[in-house]
Amino acid sequence: MRFDIKSIQPYRGLILFPFVTFGLLLISLEINKWVPNAAFTVILILSLLALTFGLFYYFIYSQFSIIVDNEKFKIEWIRKLPFNFVKTETIHFKDIKKIRIDRQLNSNQRSVKIYFDTPTTNNQTNSFYINSYDNKFFRGDILNLIDYLDDLCKEKSIRVTTHWEEWNEKGYTKLVTRIIIIGLSTMAIYLILKTANII
Repeated sequence: MRFDIKSIQPYRGLILFPFVTFGLLLISLEINKWVPNAAFTVILILSLLALTFGLFYYFIYSQFSIIVDNEKFKIEWIRKLPFNFVKTETIHFKDIKKIRIDRQLNSNQRSVKIYFDTPTTNNQTNSFYINSYDNKFFRGDILNLIDYLDDLCKEKSIRVTTHWEEWNEKGYTKLVTRIIIIGLSTMAIYLILKTANII
């Protein structure tokens, strides 16, 4: 059995967003010193924005296949330099500790996270995360995979949890909020100092 998956990891972009935005803001404020021509300035800014969105998309978007074979998942990545350049991963059913399944985080978003032990690293618990969407462009086989995991959890008595339960347990919501506040505060301080001609 094979599931072809298209996945997006939005939290990578969420963490990088304040720093990239600050960089673009800095370039926008200082660009007149480097490029006196207004038309060329606009073109340069638009080009930087397009490049930024392209890099974000390339960074957070992944494609891979999950193959069910002899009581294990084999994960084969469609390789994309410099990201996801890894060997095929294998998750044995007997090593799975729990599976987080979110059928609708918002709109048509679907996500799955499989927690499993790795005997070769002193039974350290690792995880494999899939975030996809139930639409024509991103769907792939995510719905079929979720149905299969539902049956697998019942058959193997694997614990099932949800996104919000996990985030509240681990305190990730507070961490992301702090990162965003730090990024926005840095931009605000820079704007104040720039307006006051201190820098």
